[in-house]
Amino acid sequence: MNESDGTRTNWASFCVQGVNLDFDAISRALNLSPTHTHRAGDPSRLKNEHYPRDMWSLKSPLAHEEPLDTHLKWLANQLRPHYAYIKSLKSPATDVYIFCAYTTEAEQNDFSLSSEALEICTALGIPLDFSILAI
Repeated sequence: MNESDGTRTNWASFCVQGVNLDFDAISRALNLSPTHTHRAGDPSRLKNEHYPRDMWSLKSPLAHEEPLDTHLKWLANQLRPHYAYIKSLKSPATDVYIFCAYTTEAEQNDFSLSSEALEICTALGIPLDFSILAI
């Protein structure tokens, strides 16, 4: 990971979004407890909006100061034994993806991701979404 000087926070989550998700079945199949779930129609954290779909997600528990690369490797290590099941979740009605957040206080900053960290997305054929915020 190559990052410029400046305060930054990073995190990554594995997400499954869909309609009428069976949260217990996903947790059992992955042998993992989600760090967040919500149902369609539940109030979101944004103003007076509601979530449009169900979500089961697992967020890396690593410190936010750890590089994104490290967060992605942690997720891959947890999920790798369950890749076949995760692939079976993908359908036109269900989205499976990795979401990363990167926040920096530096005027200019950069980061890189190793092929090892990106393996989770290529092995599962899922997108890697980013939220990048410079404050």
